[in-house]
Amino acid sequence: MNPNDILAIEEFTCVNSFGGAYSPAFRACYVLQASSVNFATGLANCQALGADITSVTSSIEDGFIRSLLPPASTAWIGLQYSGGTWTFTDGAPFVYSAGTLTASSCISVSPTLNSWISSSC
Repeated sequence: MNPNDILAIEEFTCVNSFGGAYSPAFRACYVLQASSVNFATGLANCQALGADITSVTSSIEDGFIRSLLPPASTAWIGLQYSGGTWTFTDGAPFVYSAGTLTASSCISVSPTLNSWISSSC
């Protein structure tokens, strides 16, 4: 199977099985939960689908994720402060940040703000 066939299958599965938005650039499926939940519930909901809350490793990916959000909304990303360090729940390296982060918190994003939002988990 060639790489284009694999991408087509991934996109089809993302859109038709999960109602998500597929990004071939990141080879990732982004699915927004319909209701507002805390970080732990959001993580559990994602893991029940065999997924994780998204990591964000570049400004391009950050912009793509923000473009999926409705106005005046926020969404968790998988970054949390634990044991004195920032880590992504999916194990992705922490190589990009949008703004100053406050310890002992989890991070969300908004389509209208340029910096990440430190919030209580």
